[in-house]
Amino acid sequence: MDSSTKKDKLTDSLDEIESVLLSDSFNSEADYISGLRQLYRSVMISDREEFERIVTTEKYLWGGMGTIADSCLSSKEAGQRFTRAYYDFATECERLGLGSPYSRDLVRVFGQWIR
Repeated sequence: MDSSTKKDKLTDSLDEIESVLLSDSFNSEADYISGLRQLYRSVMISDREEFERIVTTEKYLWGGMGTIADSCLSSKEAGQRFTRAYYDFATECERLGLGSPYSRDLVRVFGQWIR
């Protein structure tokens, strides 16, 4: 199965993050996640390289004030879904060799919240 049709933990977690963001009207953040998923699923080497660059270097993705991971959602249920999906995304990036200090911090913090 090529990367344009595969469903896996990374794709599933990005789908869930996007869904939660859209349900709370975080449209620009959801668009960013959608674009990231498209890069990941692309068969083009340049797209996959861009995906790898983003997940390993872009702080906007991983946490801190004003980042996607810092989105304040409207309900406890939405927050729990978001936290779990983001944690799954970060741990899957790490498993694929695409971890960064930012993603590892997110795993540490979000991991405490989902326990």
